[in-house]
This record gives sequence, structure tokens and C-alpha cells, in this order.
Amino acid sequence: MSPSDPGGGRDHGGVDQAGGVIAAAIGAVIRGLDDLIPVMEPSKPPVIQLLTFADAVRWFVSNHPGDLNIQGGALLRRPHAAGSLMFQVFLDKTDGVCLGPDRRPYGRAFVAVSLDDELAAKFRGSDLVVFR
Repeated sequence: MSPSDPGGGRDHGGVDQAGGVIAAAIGAVIRGLDDLIPVMEPSKPPVIQLLTFADAVRWFVSNHPGDLNIQGGALLRRPHAAGSLMFQVFLDKTDGVCLGPDRRPYGRAFVAVSLDDELAAKFRGSDLVVFR
């Protein structure tokens, strides 16, 4: 999988940098993921000291649930006292979050204390990286 820009204009390694519509959609997804993706304890998600771009891609490959609707993935971030609260989810062909039989998104939530330079560059100007 590699980051892509569904809008056709590739920038910053393929990260979609589109304006207000995407920003609003990201905000809605992040708010929804807060309630949908379980963490170990609500106040204590698992912590990864250094999240690398390679680690993120490897997780998508190793944890693919086998759902034929999955066409990509997304990594979303939001501020957290220890670094960034990250949501890593699988996407369908319309960039909707894929849900399992229990109606919860396939994915994980965790805190990344820091990101490697390659992954940090993918997030420049955005809180979302889309993988295709």
C-alpha cells in the first residue's frame, strides 16, 4: 500500500491536501472513531514509542481482516498529552471506514510518542494519510 491522493493532485508524497470538505470529513471520522474503536482502557490506549512509515504499512498487511470491500487504509492523528492519538483503519472504495460484523471499524487506536521523518512528512498540513 502507498499513500495516494484521490483528487488527482499529488503533493507531499501523495497525501491528500484538499480543503474544507475533506477537513470536515476528517473531523467527523475522528469523532466517530473515538466511540467506535475500542482501546485497552479509555484513558490508557497502547503506546508506541516510535511509529515508522514502514511499521504503519506492515500493520495494514499483517492485520488485513480479509474483507473483500477493503480497498485501502487511513491513518488519522489528533493531539494527545504523550504525542499523537492515532487511529489506523481500513477503507472501502469510497473511502468509507470498513466495519466488521460487530459494526465496529476494522482498525486500532494507540498513542504514538513520535513519528519517523518519512511518516511525519506524509502528515504535513493534514491529520490524515490515505494508503492505497
